Amino acid sequence: MTVTITANGVTPQTVDISAGQQVRFINNDETTREMLSTPHLLHTDCPAINSVGALSPGANRTTGSLTVVRICGFHDHRNPDDQRFRGQINVGTSAGPGPSYIRP
Repeated sequence: MTVTITANGVTPQTVDISAGQQVRFINNDETTREMLSTPHLLHTDCPAINSVGALSPGANRTTGSLTVVRICGFHDHRNPDDQRFRGQINVGTSAGPGPSYIRP
């Protein structure tokens, strides 16, 4: 599964994968983005996401293996309040929306 980052945000904002899989993030924006796990500042929800880190324009990187069945949030650490750059990875579950990672 791939999440693409543009000036308009991340697409898709919700990703469904099986436990043990990884997610690739591609930065097609002109700005460096730093994709990390939620919550902001702690980044402890799903540490495997933190391996994406800072992505310069045109760069791509893959998360570590997401092995625990759960809902994992991610965000742009450099722009944490912009909902367009927040999303969730449903690892082995599609039990519905996660804990407010994506707000309408």
